Amino acid sequence: MLKGILLKRTKRIAFNEMRTALRDGRMLFLAVTSWILFLSSLYVGFVYYKNTSLDRTMSQRQVRTLWLDQEDKNPHAAGHYGTYAFKPLSIFNLLEKGIDPYSGEAIRIETHKQNPPEIRAAEDATFLLRSGELTVGFAFLYIIPLLIIVVVHGMISKEKEQGTLKLAMCQGLTPSQMLFGKVCGAIMILSVIIFPVIALLGWVIFRYAYNETSVFIPAILMLFSYSVYFFIFLFTSIAVSTFSSSSRRSLLLLFTFWITVCMIIPKLSVFVSEQMYPTPSAYEFTQDIENETLQGSYEGVAHWQALNNKAEKNLMEEYKVNSPDSLPVSVFGYALQMLEEEGHAAYERNYKRIDSLFVKQNSIHTYLSVLSPFTNMRFIAMGIAGSDVGESFHFIDFSERYRRNMMGILNEDIMEHQGHDHNNLDYKGGRDLWRKVPDYSYTPRNFAARFSGYVFNLLMLVAWLGISVSLVVSSIRRLKL
Repeated sequence: MLKGILLKRTKRIAFNEMRTALRDGRMLFLAVTSWILFLSSLYVGFVYYKNTSLDRTMSQRQVRTLWLDQEDKNPHAAGHYGTYAFKPLSIFNLLEKGIDPYSGEAIRIETHKQNPPEIRAAEDATFLLRSGELTVGFAFLYIIPLLIIVVVHGMISKEKEQGTLKLAMCQGLTPSQMLFGKVCGAIMILSVIIFPVIALLGWVIFRYAYNETSVFIPAILMLFSYSVYFFIFLFTSIAVSTFSSSSRRSLLLLFTFWITVCMIIPKLSVFVSEQMYPTPSAYEFTQDIENETLQGSYEGVAHWQALNNKAEKNLMEEYKVNSPDSLPVSVFGYALQMLEEEGHAAYERNYKRIDSLFVKQNSIHTYLSVLSPFTNMRFIAMGIAGSDVGESFHFIDFSERYRRNMMGILNEDIMEHQGHDHNNLDYKGGRDLWRKVPDYSYTPRNFAARFSGYVFNLLMLVAWLGISVSLVVSSIRRLKL
């Protein structure tokens, strides 16, 4: 019977908060404005995902058609003609674009060069995009915490200001019942505002997930992570409202908390990581590779001649002949492959050097994420969406393996058919040769591989939830005083 009385009191407090929010028009105003914002961001994100996915798919087909329909030419010239590799999108990109607007969406595939990704949306963007684009992820990460603060900041502090808290306590209401009822009331108000948006978002994800093997587990984990993130702000807001003597003070403290964890700490981590591990400019990086591979220099011409002599010697030893004219394969094609392999090593050394700097910068973000639930949630969302640094590295590595295989096929054809005259460019490959180069079909990492690097961030998010709950529990003592 006592349990029923306690539950009845808690329900009364929760429904009273709901009625109050409805009566003063606060919930209606917040709901309408939030729905307009969320629907706008969802529409923008969906249009981006649908149009960009279609553009990249059509572009990949078009460059394949151009490759197959190119005129007959020397295979080495076809290698310079090249093609493009486009990175496909995940349905979760409509929530979180991550580094995609800055990392590039396509890679040019050609002989001798391992090109970095290009066609970056941020390069053509206005200041508005670089400051913060309207996406579902932006609304969830920034706006909903603000919404929670606005709804919750005065739930306890206003009771103190109006003197109704002491009156309720005198009537036998315990502090735990008061806090639990307020939490349930806040959840009810916020659910009316947020749940329709999440339901619509879930329908969009499951309805329009093109070419993705499984979205259920990633969607559930995304929902769980964002729920934890929202509850962190909910419980923190309840605790601050309990400890504060006035609603104005509570609101000021919560705004300070929001600015600190959502803006200052993420920006600070970027600044610290760049100061500790500065990266060279794109021009410096390109110059380092060109100097190492002797591209476009007189030394490069001399090196090519030496490489031809070495290729000739190696082939003569391999086939046990005394004259290059007796070789059954083309020295030119063999030398080209040797040049490719030298370039592979040079590019790998330089890219690994840059990648290691990015990894170290990322580790600084991870360490400082201990101070911010926002940073942890952002990392988790990027990992689920495949818009993080790890997936960008995978796309680059996958495309490079494709490029090496493509150049190997072309150089092998030269070895078999061109003959012994290095300057004989009369030999031409045709459509049959172009077909031997497989169609580019990117295989993204599976979900377990994508998310494995963000388990720590999920644990930190749960730890933040534990801290916020402990603050609410400790605030019970405050109400007893």
